[in-house]
Amino acid sequence: MMAIQGAALKTATTPMGILDLEFAGTVARVDEILQAWQYLNNTALWNNLIDYGFLTAYSFFFAKGIQFVLNQWPSQHWQKLSGILLLLPWVPGILDAIENAFMLGWLLNFVPAYSPALLYWMVCVKFAMAALLFIICFPAWLYNFYLLMRPKS
Repeated sequence: MMAIQGAALKTATTPMGILDLEFAGTVARVDEILQAWQYLNNTALWNNLIDYGFLTAYSFFFAKGIQFVLNQWPSQHWQKLSGILLLLPWVPGILDAIENAFMLGWLLNFVPAYSPALLYWMVCVKFAMAALLFIICFPAWLYNFYLLMRPKS
């Protein structure tokens, strides 16, 4: 949905669309992107607002995945880490929400000088943590799918 809604944000200056703004890194690059999108500001704003729904959904999705992992493999090692593991899915979502707040500020013409570099690192951490959560959860989801699909005896 976000890709379709934000398709117009992919330009010669921003071939990755909204991701170019997320990874801008400098005020000069943010200004360049905003200039390229001067007639697409509403599209960028809506794309950013829709992302709040997406980040909520993927946070819950990963939280359920971690909960499933802990339930499937109730070893002492997993249980000792359960408090941390149950918090992990919310970190990328929180970082994404903060990132969206920065981008809304940029789209509304308020760009703090420090924010593009800070945002760049937040986005890197967000994507790294989401990848880690996927690596943790995906085998569990496959195993669960296998259990659901295997013939009952």
